[in-house]
Amino acid sequence: MRIILTESQLKLITEELLNTKIRRMTVDDIKVIIPRLAEVFHKTKISNIGVWNMVKTEISIDKSVVILVDNKISGFYFIGDNQIPDIGNDVSKKLGELQGAEGVALGVFPEYKDRGLGKELITWSQYLPVDYIWGYQLKSLDNINDWKKRRDVYLETPSMFITYQIFNDDFTKNNEIEMSEIMNNKIKTPFISEFN
Repeated sequence: MRIILTESQLKLITEELLNTKIRRMTVDDIKVIIPRLAEVFHKTKISNIGVWNMVKTEISIDKSVVILVDNKISGFYFIGDNQIPDIGNDVSKKLGELQGAEGVALGVFPEYKDRGLGKELITWSQYLPVDYIWGYQLKSLDNINDWKKRRDVYLETPSMFITYQIFNDDFTKNNEIEMSEIMNNKIKTPFISEFN
């Protein structure tokens, strides 16, 4: 599939990316996100509180991030410490030897959709100090083809998929970036410019 952009669309995207930051999530950010969860995950038909109740015990706020456009929260990536469930196959064995993180929920507010912000949040996860990331993809969200561009399907159930992505060992070995350096803003990474 080829996407063709007009000059004005390209200019708009470029301007937005220049005004885009990813930073560590705060409790105040969560207060902004919760009232928008049903809107972000509207295909599930689950309420704001329903979505929040599904994810709140799984997230690690120190790993989770928000993406801002012009200093306004435009999306989020809730990350957790859970390891992928062991299903007793060779992939489980391999992942069991590695340190993972759970991508609990990723969302972009509707008015910021189709601008590449979700992709930036997904890319950001490779800077976590883990070997792989995994997550549940609800079938009702109808977005598995997007996830399959970068992740492999680990398990499929009637209502969801579990997907995972092992980060490129060469990337990790060649860059040896410590998350603490990124979080303390000692190393500039794409769109990560505001970590305190």
